Amino acid sequence: MWKYTSDKGQSLLEVIVAMAIFSMIAVVMVSMASGSFVSLIKSREHTEAAALAQEGMEAVRSIRDGAWNELEFDQSGVSANSGEWAFMGEGSAETIGQYTRTITFDDVCRDGVGNVEDPCAGSPPDVHSKKVTARVDWTTGSDIPNTVKRTAYITNWDSRDWTQTDWSGGAGQAIWSDPSRFDSSVNIDVSTFGEVQLTEVESTWVKGGGEEALDDTDADFGAGVLNDTVIVGSGVPASVVLDQELAWSGHADSGSVTTRSLHDLYALSATDIWAVGDAGTVLHYAGSGWVVVSSPTTAALHSIFMISPSNGWAVGDNGTIIRWNGVNWSSVVSPVSTHLYSIFMVSANDGWAVGRTGKILRWNGVSWSESRDTGSHTWNALSMISSNNGWLAGTSGKIYRYNGVDWTEFQDTGNQTWNSLFMVSFTNGWVIGNGGNIRRFNGIRWVSVSSPVGTNLQSVFMVNANDGWAVGNAGEILRWDGISWQRFHNVGSIQLNSVFMASAFEGWTVGAGGTIFRYKGSGTFHSRIFDSGDAGTVWNAVYWTESLPVGSDITIATRTGNTPIPDGTWSAFSGELTDSVVSDITSPNGRYIQYRATFTRGTAGGETPQLADITIVYNAPTSRNLNDIYLISQNDVWAVGDNGTIIHYGGSVWLPVVSPTSQNLRGVFFVDPGEGWAVGDNGTIIHYESGSWFSVPSPTARDLHDIYMVNASDGWIVGNVGEMLRWNGSQWLSVSSPTTSRLLSVYMLSASEGWAAGENGGILFWNGVSWIVFQGTGSHIWESLYTVSSSDGWLVGSGGWIYRFNGSAWTAFDNKIVSPLNAVFMTAADRGWIVGAGGNIFRWNGALWESELSSTDRILNAVSMFSAVEGWAVGDRGTILHYTRNSTYAPFGVLVSSAFPLGDPSPLQVIEWDESVPLCSPSCGMLFQIRAAPDNAGTPGLWTAWYGVTGPATVFIETNGSLIPKELNGNEWAQYRTILIGDGLNTPILYEVRVHYK
Repeated sequence: MWKYTSDKGQSLLEVIVAMAIFSMIAVVMVSMASGSFVSLIKSREHTEAAALAQEGMEAVRSIRDGAWNELEFDQSGVSANSGEWAFMGEGSAETIGQYTRTITFDDVCRDGVGNVEDPCAGSPPDVHSKKVTARVDWTTGSDIPNTVKRTAYITNWDSRDWTQTDWSGGAGQAIWSDPSRFDSSVNIDVSTFGEVQLTEVESTWVKGGGEEALDDTDADFGAGVLNDTVIVGSGVPASVVLDQELAWSGHADSGSVTTRSLHDLYALSATDIWAVGDAGTVLHYAGSGWVVVSSPTTAALHSIFMISPSNGWAVGDNGTIIRWNGVNWSSVVSPVSTHLYSIFMVSANDGWAVGRTGKILRWNGVSWSESRDTGSHTWNALSMISSNNGWLAGTSGKIYRYNGVDWTEFQDTGNQTWNSLFMVSFTNGWVIGNGGNIRRFNGIRWVSVSSPVGTNLQSVFMVNANDGWAVGNAGEILRWDGISWQRFHNVGSIQLNSVFMASAFEGWTVGAGGTIFRYKGSGTFHSRIFDSGDAGTVWNAVYWTESLPVGSDITIATRTGNTPIPDGTWSAFSGELTDSVVSDITSPNGRYIQYRATFTRGTAGGETPQLADITIVYNAPTSRNLNDIYLISQNDVWAVGDNGTIIHYGGSVWLPVVSPTSQNLRGVFFVDPGEGWAVGDNGTIIHYESGSWFSVPSPTARDLHDIYMVNASDGWIVGNVGEMLRWNGSQWLSVSSPTTSRLLSVYMLSASEGWAAGENGGILFWNGVSWIVFQGTGSHIWESLYTVSSSDGWLVGSGGWIYRFNGSAWTAFDNKIVSPLNAVFMTAADRGWIVGAGGNIFRWNGALWESELSSTDRILNAVSMFSAVEGWAVGDRGTILHYTRNSTYAPFGVLVSSAFPLGDPSPLQVIEWDESVPLCSPSCGMLFQIRAAPDNAGTPGLWTAWYGVTGPATVFIETNGSLIPKELNGNEWAQYRTILIGDGLNTPILYEVRVHYK
């Protein structure tokens, strides 16, 4: 049944509204579909990035499982090589398609119960843990950045430990078996179970006036950087020399680059050198190897001249001219077809070339043209001083000169053939040729100069007016030293055709058969970095032992800073220091120092300067020789020395004091803390009063060696030629002397009793009225005397002689000392000290003189004791030693462990130890090193060098643990050594060592 309604259909407005609603629904549906697609892409990319991050974490774990010490980076990428993961290197990242994967490593700290502290809250890093973050970055859409991270804490979980906690079993065990023993030690005490410390000593002489840094072994020098130098010898005899035994030797970079004869060369610098020769040969050296350069000709090339790295010329047979444009050599049109033997360019637009049949060609910047025809002459050599002044030489003995207009004959030297010409200046030049002939231009004429050879000379080069070289047939190399030509070296039967010096210290010569020889007249050695431990360190002086052949030299420069590796904060290298005896360091204060040794070869071709050792003195009051010392009290000590040096100890440190003289001071004596005297060379007498030193009139100009004051108004001085002076309270006066021998020592028991001695064995006595010769002792030289009483005294001197006075006569004391003795001081009849050469110290125990431990090998010149348990000694190069009962430990010690078998080729991963280090001045400490070796039939094979945290010749200092350099991985034996450093008063103590290996 139909039902009808009153609806009349859709109006136009309704249709429009419906269409709008439909459009909106459609847009929404499309947008939703598109968004779903984008979301799908983002989801896929995120999944891939997460997988890459997780893969990075697994790669780190895989590398960790192989060797924990591979985790040495702050940031690195990883890569798979031959199926194994490996780190790509510090600062690297890995790009995988659109993704960049970076892995970072952070230290992990733990609290007292082992929980991770993040961030670290003052606890030291746990060397066995790392926080690893694998991060993957990529962009989507309109460069929208995206990141996925995975972070995990990983540990050194699968390691074996070599632990030593007891050393009381003692030394002598080379291979590990008894865990309480070790290999060897020096100054080490292991008597207490579970402890290693420095040896206790009754008392000792320790350095009391500064510290020293020393290089004298191959290990020391090996920690530096060698530049054209090498280390020879091993151990203490090692030294640094230039790396060529002979000054001229085959250039290692030349190899077998060519067998064709080379005729000429030109050096723009030491790393930009050209050579030319037969069959169009062109060679180039850029600092790392001679190479053959493509040549546009097969004609023999005889001469080359380089204007700049991008502009050069060469000439040769059949009028050949070729040009270098910085990229290649090309042929240039030549106006002649005759051989050309020499070319010289005044500038890029002005040059000359000469050769056979007298032809002289000139370059005008556009083309070469024939400038002059001199007939039948063959010109071999050409040298221009300017565009208006030049010289030609060749066959028939003719020498022509260019005056700016024309070439004309200047001098006929007879039937001579000249092969090479070099003008130093308008009035100084050289020409050399066949038969060893040499002539020199003196501004007026070319005059003959004596030649040391009769063979043909082919080439001459002058560095300056006083330094030049010539080469020729039969391998002859001559050198001009400003006075004469000398045979410097001979390289055999090879004909040498050309020589060129890039500088006074570096040059090359070329010749037959492709021969290339190099001269290296200088080289450098950059030392390891020395660490004083204190940013306020004052670097005082440096001295070194050198061997210098004639004309050679070694100079030293220093630089300092406060970072372990030199950077922009370090000072520049100082000026060159030249005095090997002692040179003052001018570099600023700083914790670290490095020196550079520069070696310069001399005039002896087969010899090299040699550096045997070098010592740097720091935090010292002086580096000058100290000749005498006087103790007023424990906290008031004076010393004097060379160049007017005066230093004072006030109870804590030695400090330099302003001196009124630059003369060497040799004796010092104080009447009381406010008044003192010092004497020295050329009659020098200075007086201390009211807090300062000043010069006083002297009645003599002779050197004065010793002074003794009986009291403020009575004193004596002795010196050269038997000089004797006496102080009367107001002035020094000469006193009659019974000898003309040099007097070196004076000692007064009272105003009416005293002794003096010196050269030629004479012993003088003062009886209150006059000095008399008391006794002769032959030819002995007596350096010092000391009398305990009127019936007990001592004399010491050269040759190790010791005499003793018994109240009536001086007699030789039976002893086995053979080294020179310089000073004696007695604190009582049964206690005294002698010092001398080589740092030797002897103590009198009432029966005999016993050798004592000394902390120096330098000459000691004086000793003075405040008491039996407190004293000082001084010597050469600012040496100051202090003796005190409070010094109860050796200043250093070394313990070397037994060799430990790892069982198989293993990574050595971590070293750590437990220690107790007291506060010291200077600082005490404990250092470790480790080395490894392969197995050799159950025993260690060849050991590596001793390694520290950054490689050979460095040390480990972190007691909480450090990664061992991975270079030691893969060995089967390990050995550690520890170095204990004390200050004489305290000792560090070692309780346990742990070496972790895989």
